Amino acid sequence: MNEAIFRLPTAPTYETASTRQFYHGRTETLRSCTPELTEFCRSMNSSSFTPKAELVTLLQKALSAHDRLMSEARQGFGCDRHLFGLQCLAEEQSMIPMPALFTDKAYVLSGGNGNFVLSTSTCGYTGMSGGTSPMVQDGYGCFYNFETDCIWLWITAFRHSYETSVEKFTRSLEESLRDIFALLKLQNQPSSNL
Repeated sequence: MNEAIFRLPTAPTYETASTRQFYHGRTETLRSCTPELTEFCRSMNSSSFTPKAELVTLLQKALSAHDRLMSEARQGFGCDRHLFGLQCLAEEQSMIPMPALFTDKAYVLSGGNGNFVLSTSTCGYTGMSGGTSPMVQDGYGCFYNFETDCIWLWITAFRHSYETSVEKFTRSLEESLRDIFALLKLQNQPSSNL
């Protein structure tokens, strides 16, 4: 999904990380737009030639970073729920002015205060379906499920947004998935073909 949004105007991404292993645990935010993923996306979409073997390596690095961050978030080492709790305390205490972190432009642009332009969620490999809505006016929601031979997607955006287009995002996502699939098919061929 990040590869697809990279092809469109790019923005901060929210991915759900389950913390249900903890008493009253629900979710933590996985900020999946990592430097490794950005490097892979730039290389995939570059007008200059990048060897396929290098693209596979960059994808593997991006996936490793994602797995590490997901593991950390699931273990309670994410930052967003902690920051949200601190912000709620500041609001309850009527702290004036609000601590600068929560009003800083960089914090808001990075998704702070729930300003994630791409909001994603999944039920994994279950037969359940669902949905997620955009977290911001000019954002997307993308709910997905995996089956043995397909991926189910539910993509949402607000109709009255002039910045988003479900049709464009869907096409971009389909192209990204096809490109990554083709790249991974090459990985299984003899290395002389990479």
